[in-house]
Amino acid sequence: MKIEGQHLFAASPELVWDAVIDPDVLAKVLPGCEDFHAIGENEFEGKLKIKVGPVQGEFMGNVLLSELEPPRSYRLKLKGKGAPGFVEGDGTVELVPDAGGTMLKYSVDAKIGGRIATVGQRLLDSSSKVITRQALEGLEGQIGARIATFEAGEAARAAAAADAEAAAAMAAAEAADAQAAGKEAQYAAELATLEAGEARAAAAGKAAEAKAARERAARMPSQSEFAATVAKEVAKDLIPMPARVVLVVMALVALVFIIRAC
Repeated sequence: MKIEGQHLFAASPELVWDAVIDPDVLAKVLPGCEDFHAIGENEFEGKLKIKVGPVQGEFMGNVLLSELEPPRSYRLKLKGKGAPGFVEGDGTVELVPDAGGTMLKYSVDAKIGGRIATVGQRLLDSSSKVITRQALEGLEGQIGARIATFEAGEAARAAAAADAEAAAAMAAAEAADAQAAGKEAQYAAELATLEAGEARAAAAGKAAEAKAARERAARMPSQSEFAATVAKEVAKDLIPMPARVVLVVMALVALVFIIRAC
């Protein structure tokens, strides 16, 4: 009995390869599979319930993969037996890139014996096609789920990277604002220092002017007294009394103008 066909997957050969050698995936996609696990390197064991026409029952099976050329091809050998009979198979699986996806091609030569072989070739062919189609459709669903998970992870990583970039840009902007604020504060401090210096200089000038004014004021009484004494002496010695009085008054007036001029 020959079982062969092909199926196109919308995924890369690497992704399809990972799926077709994963026992957890195969356990989910094989119709009637109750158990499928690895028992060695590239060797698996499992239990399947199969129904072909009126014959049904459990098969305990073993699958050995060899001549692996990832992600392109491998050879498989399978053996299974149970109450309905036995199955033995030898074949190949190929993965060929096709239109952005991967074409899976399979070809298996199978030997079937026991009660299950009595149902007739036509029923065996149709049943094997149904089982194979269901397995491939299940495999397609598993690969699609892996792609969705991968894309979600990529989207999450891209979003995280974008958030990190936005946070870095915000931090840089805040640092720039802080630097600008620091420069403004430094300028304000320098301006305040300059204004304080100017204020101190102005105060010192005012203080100097006030001191000079006090010194001038302190000199005024002695100058006026000296002028009055001189005027009196001159008047007394040289001029008669009435004229002396006039001269003294004139001298005092002149003294007042001199003082104001100072």
